Amino acid sequence: MIPRTAVLMSLGALASGCSHNPDALGDVQPADVYDGVQDIDANLSRLAALDVFEVGDLVLVAPEGAFNCYGPCPGYENWEDEARLEAAARLGEFTAAAERAAVDPEDYAQHEIEASLESLRNLQLVEIGDMIQSVAPPNSANAYSAPNEEDILTAMAENEARADRLQAIADSINR
Repeated sequence: MIPRTAVLMSLGALASGCSHNPDALGDVQPADVYDGVQDIDANLSRLAALDVFEVGDLVLVAPEGAFNCYGPCPGYENWEDEARLEAAARLGEFTAAAERAAVDPEDYAQHEIEASLESLRNLQLVEIGDMIQSVAPPNSANAYSAPNEEDILTAMAENEARADRLQAIADSINR
């Protein structure tokens, strides 16, 4: 099983240049940190409930230079806490935007499903899997029985609606 928090080592995503800024948290109070991090599981569940794409774990991005030593370099011992705090805030914003966009998506003539998924993956915030697909069930318990046309059309309509919501989410995030 994948741990709840996946770590992605990416250069420069949280720090600019090679310097480490110990004041990166600014005026964030301990209560704010706890509240944002406390909402991670709820936000991941809200994203999964949209039933548009597979939702994985929160992605933490290590600052550039954090591991140029044997283990975390001096000054980077708490990089995960800082990254989790920043990711929790971004996740909250992403989840709210995704929910708003999924409520009333436009009907897109051509769905660019992979491009939409890739744009969401490039946020490096949450592991984004494939778009969830509805499949028509067999017409009977017989494994060789084909689904009936009504079930096929229903599954196709669900997939079209899901693709519309995916595109709307990607468009709203990438504006």
